[in-house]
Amino acid sequence: MSNFWIRLPGGKVLRVLRDFLNKHLPPDAHQLVSGKLNVIVTRVRDWRSVVISEFASREDLIQAITCSCFIPLYFGLSLPKYRGVRYVDGELGMWRADFVTRTTITVSAFAGEYDICPKDCPAAFFTFQLSDCILQISKRNICRMQYIFQLPTHQVSSF
Repeated sequence: MSNFWIRLPGGKVLRVLRDFLNKHLPPDAHQLVSGKLNVIVTRVRDWRSVVISEFASREDLIQAITCSCFIPLYFGLSLPKYRGVRYVDGELGMWRADFVTRTTITVSAFAGEYDICPKDCPAAFFTFQLSDCILQISKRNICRMQYIFQLPTHQVSSF
């Protein structure tokens, strides 16, 4: 069974993300974005969404971003920590969120009613509402979901 978890592509994607951020973020990135960037994560202990907007260091910023991208099971069972507390992808707790406002910019890898997302044709099978955002269940979104569970090619993973 342990071989199954090792073969999940998520662990590799997370390493690629951390390597990319370490390579491309400037040394003072945390100072540049503090108070301007809101990273939404879901606290595991009570499944509540939390907004992180102040970063003490560059590594602090990278840890927050890593937590905000972590999808349990796909990335593994070892949940990441930010300042000693375990967090996962912010979308997972958004249904309980009360901080989404008109000035919040929502981002998704899937087509739907997000501010930044792929635009598909209007022929969706049906839609699914999650918090204030509507996700389209379409052929292209299903393909995007399949891509998530495939190992990235060398070309994709080596920015």
